[in-house]
Amino acid sequence: MIMNMSQNYLPEKNISTLKNIFRIGVALNLTYLVVETVFGFCCHSMGLLADAVQNLCDVAGMVLVLSAYKLSDPVGTNRFNFGFKKGAMLIVALVALVTGVLLTFIIAGSVHQIHFPRYLDGRAISLVAAIGVLVNGVTAGLFLMVYRKRLRMRGAFRHMLADAIVSLVVLVAGIVIFFTRWYILDALVALAVVIVIIFALWELFHNSTSLVLDGVPARVEYEKLVRIFYEQDAVEDVYHLHVWAVAPDTNVLSACVRLREDNGSESLAAVLRDRLVKEGISYVTLEFETGQQEVCQNTDAKE
Repeated sequence: MIMNMSQNYLPEKNISTLKNIFRIGVALNLTYLVVETVFGFCCHSMGLLADAVQNLCDVAGMVLVLSAYKLSDPVGTNRFNFGFKKGAMLIVALVALVTGVLLTFIIAGSVHQIHFPRYLDGRAISLVAAIGVLVNGVTAGLFLMVYRKRLRMRGAFRHMLADAIVSLVVLVAGIVIFFTRWYILDALVALAVVIVIIFALWELFHNSTSLVLDGVPARVEYEKLVRIFYEQDAVEDVYHLHVWAVAPDTNVLSACVRLREDNGSESLAAVLRDRLVKEGISYVTLEFETGQQEVCQNTDAKE
């Protein structure tokens, strides 16, 4: 499952440690991905191949995080002045496309296997799946051991733990196949894994679409932001309040604020910025007006 990570709350030392953890995770899961794919084809196991697709998503997710760090390093250019953080969405789109093609193959192969069962080496399937449980378990352990108190790292831990459970299901299926010769169980497990991956892809698609369409970030409460403005005695009204994300970890807010009196706007701006930063806003742009002034006119509405 592809993970979505953010580094803006971590000190430099922890960021370096985090990168190393992801590099280890990529190395472990990529090695296992190759092994599982080879044995999946050799054993004609759709369960192993479906689990391999899920591990491919794991590797892509970790590479995506490392790419996000790399893309966030530059300050930006005159043309791309927020940097290239949204470039990670191109990777997401590519991963989703490749995964969709592979899932089509898994579904077709599983349906064929249900209608035309063939001999499967349950012992080999269970042994390869056991390696997957170990690899995903070790990766999850690394996340949990180093960042037990980090919310998003706990999210990454849950992703890897879920993958370990999926590998465990394939392992159990292999054991059942070995003792019962119920070969279609492998195809049924593969279809179940496909459903799990589709749900993960849907969540990723939903979040990515919101980012591309400049929707309000998931962890930001728009109504709470509005209340912050109206809680200030000097504020009479606030409008054209827009919140969007230029990257998964970078939220931007712009608003026009009508004041009751024409004074104290600088101190008010400082107070508002402090409150908004605590709500996850990275960049704040405010325009102030008083009386009959209309500083923040909607130029799009004019002919």
